[in-house]
Amino acid sequence: MLNELGEGMNKQFWEILKQNDFTIHAVSIACCILLYLLTFVIFKKNDHKVSFGLETKTMRIAILVYGGLQLIDLLLIGEYPLFSQILVQLGQSFLTIYVMIVIYHFWNEWTDRRFGTEKQVDGKKGYAATYNSRLADITGVVVLTLFTIYFLIEIWNLNSLLETTSFLGIIFAFLALTNGIWAPDIYYGIIILNSKLLSDGDTIQLGDDPDLYMINRVTFVYTVLINVKNNHLSMIRNSQLINHRIENLTRRSSSKGLRLQLIYKVGYPDFSEVSDKNREAAWSHYINRVDKMFSQVQEKIYESDKVACNKDVDMEWFLEETADFSLNFSLYFYLEPLPSTMLGHVVRTHIIKTRNMINSEVYKQSIIYNIGLSTPVMIDQTPPPISYKKQYPKFFEELEHPEVEVNKKEESVVEQETIYDLPEDVQNAGFTEGSKAKLGNKEA
Repeated sequence: MLNELGEGMNKQFWEILKQNDFTIHAVSIACCILLYLLTFVIFKKNDHKVSFGLETKTMRIAILVYGGLQLIDLLLIGEYPLFSQILVQLGQSFLTIYVMIVIYHFWNEWTDRRFGTEKQVDGKKGYAATYNSRLADITGVVVLTLFTIYFLIEIWNLNSLLETTSFLGIIFAFLALTNGIWAPDIYYGIIILNSKLLSDGDTIQLGDDPDLYMINRVTFVYTVLINVKNNHLSMIRNSQLINHRIENLTRRSSSKGLRLQLIYKVGYPDFSEVSDKNREAAWSHYINRVDKMFSQVQEKIYESDKVACNKDVDMEWFLEETADFSLNFSLYFYLEPLPSTMLGHVVRTHIIKTRNMINSEVYKQSIIYNIGLSTPVMIDQTPPPISYKKQYPKFFEELEHPEVEVNKKEESVVEQETIYDLPEDVQNAGFTEGSKAKLGNKEA
């Protein structure tokens, strides 16, 4: 008996609600206000995305449009019944689309947690999309799209076969005509995720582009990048991204870390006045000075706490190329593991600052060891290079007259081979007797 009474009261409530348009509109407007306030909470979990603010604003605009249509319909009810019905249908259409978007949002969150990869970016734990989570997202989009189409057909009373097929025909015709635009990007986006070589927070370099980029997010159609140098957002379609040569600096293949190269172009020494029997010794003397310069660079760099070099691995330098106008020496060094990050200053400090400090130290040591890093311009007006024999006379004096003893204690190596040919006032400028002896002992 109680059940029958409850069912009767329930029927009476719905009949009253249907008959009272004001009640229906009041409930609709109240729902709009509630959804407007809950929009920020619903999308708050995605605050690590760049699109978070845009999503919130878009959803709130949709809710305001729906609420505005309900309010206008409430004011015009009874005066323009036909116009009122159209406003109701428009409002219900907006509400249907909004609800489907919210459902997809929660579906996306669940698939990322269920099929995604847990990853820590800038000290915060999150979930990066994978091949499986992206397939689940696509499945959810297809199903929700079909439900949305069905509800829109019911709202606009397109129940006849001709009306239904025409509506569906327009949608499928649009998809068929535009599949060449969006289908390749979705396909290549899945390939990128399936390769597991790129993920949110990775630092990459594209082809011959010298700039570095951080991956913010790989979406269905495009990938959002953060330019490390200029600290701004960039967007590239997935089909265009995969056509580049992508170098992922975050993923390393060795426990030593990321290996970087710096090239220095050293001018050719002039051995024209050196006798044949002494040229090999002169060349060895020159290469030893270059080795000492780079060794001193490594010592000074590894003493600093401002660089991100892997100090457990020594730097390497080689004569990489004997070019037309210079000897190209390559300096290789290893970086500490680059963290997953979306903060530009972290990458700038880790890579760019370290590279700049090494360049600065190489230039400083080249001055101390009298090794020119400038490539000479080969034109007729250019004076010939200074003879190596004239540049280092004391070395050749010992080499050609070994019976003559040279008092090495009185003259440091720096005075003999670095600043001997400068004026006396320049030689003594900025150098005390203690600093000269210190430099001489280091080179010796």
